[in-house]
Amino acid sequence: MFQEGIRIPPIKLYKKDVLNDDVLKLILNNVRVPADNWGDLRAMITALRVGERRVHELIKRYGRENFLSAMDDCLAYSETRVREQIRIPPGTYRFHDYLDDDVASEVPVRLEVAVTVKDDSLHLDFAGTDPQLKAAFNLYSAGKSHPWLIYKLMSLFFTMDPGIPLNAGMMRPVSVSAPMGSVVNCVFPAAIGLRTTMGVRLQDAVMGALAQALPDWVPAAGSGTIVPVVFAEPSATGRGVEVNVLEPLSGGTGGCPVADGLHARDVVDLANLRNSPLETVESKSSTRVYRYGLLPDSGGAGRYRGGCGVVFEFEVLAPDCVIIARGMERLRFQPWGLRGGACGANGRIEVKRAGADRFEQIHKADALRASIGDVVRLSTAGGGGHGDPLERDAHRVLDDVLNGFVTVAGAERDYGVVVRNGMLDAAATARLRESRRPKAAPALYTLGPARVEYERLWNDEVSKAMTDIVFGLPQAMRYEVRARLWRAMEQRRAGGALPDAAALRALWTELRQRLEKSALRIDAQAGARAA
Repeated sequence: MFQEGIRIPPIKLYKKDVLNDDVLKLILNNVRVPADNWGDLRAMITALRVGERRVHELIKRYGRENFLSAMDDCLAYSETRVREQIRIPPGTYRFHDYLDDDVASEVPVRLEVAVTVKDDSLHLDFAGTDPQLKAAFNLYSAGKSHPWLIYKLMSLFFTMDPGIPLNAGMMRPVSVSAPMGSVVNCVFPAAIGLRTTMGVRLQDAVMGALAQALPDWVPAAGSGTIVPVVFAEPSATGRGVEVNVLEPLSGGTGGCPVADGLHARDVVDLANLRNSPLETVESKSSTRVYRYGLLPDSGGAGRYRGGCGVVFEFEVLAPDCVIIARGMERLRFQPWGLRGGACGANGRIEVKRAGADRFEQIHKADALRASIGDVVRLSTAGGGGHGDPLERDAHRVLDDVLNGFVTVAGAERDYGVVVRNGMLDAAATARLRESRRPKAAPALYTLGPARVEYERLWNDEVSKAMTDIVFGLPQAMRYEVRARLWRAMEQRRAGGALPDAAALRALWTELRQRLEKSALRIDAQAGARAA
């Protein structure tokens, strides 16, 4: 937490419309690009002033009481419309998803939710979610209906009824339980700078649960990625560094029950960033861009295909540079498909060092050092597919091939569609598809081989045992104990065993005894020093 920079409590930048220069200097001396940040602040100040002026105009025109009453009516109206849409079969629906890890360790982060539908309300319970992390993925929610815990529901309700006014009244029918000290309700001190990454994956978990109740409304998982690629290089003046965002990268959205996913637009409700023209990127930073575009075959195959991810490849033209692509996710576990749809492709981070003849894959780019001649390639995940790929119209698959979204090989491999010389071979396609017809109905979820293999060990029973152990400990011990037990279990798997919940509890007994002995020795040493 303290590595994130100076902590500024709530304090007024303006008081009675007079700028507090001391506060401004404090802020601008603690950011890398003060001119840009001051420009952002002034834009927000201007927007607030415009909003304030218009509110006063409304009050002057209609009166204070009418203005406040109208606000209450708008909120209540949205609430009523949403409650009318909660026609979901009553019951509790469970799902979990993962962050690849927290960068500080290799342990995946489990995010679990149970969505309970009762009458015209929803309750989200995040019990079973992992304890808070050392890295900046934590979310401080105070155990309430924080927007990052529930915002995707707003999109769902608006899809079901596009006439609902978008305001906070939409979320009144939704309540939340979030365990204190977990990644969804962290306690001080906790780093929270990448809570957006956590929030996006939480929405995948929420939608995964609701897919059981609303299969005709919920889309497959998207890439869950929105990554501003930050490039820091030595300043040409010889003082400090120059910092630029090369491109804000997104991946594909999941296919839905009636349409394909969108390319390079996930997360749709967050991707308010725009592409930087490559001419600007190259003129403002010491880089040469080789490739920036959609990544073929990255969208999960399905009756409705997932959206494609993005590939961004560039060469570094200056020494001693740092590249930050925090929030790059789905490098380990693929975005899941629904109702027979395939998973979206994984994201990848690759580096070809100067003089090398091939790329090497790395896991994360938290602060990637690069110098002259190094080439970096970032590929974001595609969205999961929805429905059986063999049921996708063959001519739509051909269009995808001609548009570069799917390769010729991918069309045959994933869809059973044969394309020759840019044309559909209908007879060969019919024969191939007939030979692949499934004999049974598909499962609701397609989770991908990496997740299936991971959960051979970390199934619901073992994961619950881990949660019970770590949440029974003092806050300061949870992260370390969880990491140690996880590594011990994985070592047993690597040795050919597949341990279970009983084995985990036995490992905890051994570890606890060692910790208790260590604590006794520390106490004894402290007592001797005191004597």
